[in-house]
Amino acid sequence: MASKKEFAEKEKEDYKSPPIGNKIFSRMYEINPKLVKDNTKLEEIFYSALKEDNFNILEKLRHDFEPYGVTLFTILAESEASLHTFPEYGTIVFSLYSCRGPKDGINAYNYFKEKVKPTRVHLEIEKVIVDPRHIGKYDTIDKIVKPMQ
Repeated sequence: MASKKEFAEKEKEDYKSPPIGNKIFSRMYEINPKLVKDNTKLEEIFYSALKEDNFNILEKLRHDFEPYGVTLFTILAESEASLHTFPEYGTIVFSLYSCRGPKDGINAYNYFKEKVKPTRVHLEIEKVIVDPRHIGKYDTIDKIVKPMQ
C-alpha cells in the first residue's frame, strides 16, 4: 500500500489539465465615478471575485496611475487574471483565463460585474483548446461575443 506522500507524488505525475481552457474578456462601461477611482475597493472586489470562484492566487501585482486608475495582474494556480481601469471614461477592462476547463471563471466574472454594476457591458468568452486532438470538436462554439448589453 502506498503512503500518502507516495500517492501525492504519483497524483502529480499523472495530472493533466483539461484539454480546453476558458478566456473571459469584458469591457464594463459607465461604472459609478466614485467607485471606478477607488483602486483599493476595486482590488478588494477583484480578489473577492477570484476567491468566490475558488481560484488559487499565487502572486499579485498592482500599479496605481496618477491622477487615478489601476492595473491589477494576478498569477493563479489555474492561469491568470487582470483588471485595468479607465476612470476618465468610467470603464473597467476585466480579463481571466482559466485552465480548469470550458465555462470556468464565469462565477468570478459575474461576481465582479454584480459588485461594480456597469450599465453597459461588452463580453467575449472563448474556449482555448490546448490539446490539438480537440481542434475541430468545438469549432461551432469556440467564441461567444455579447456586444454592448
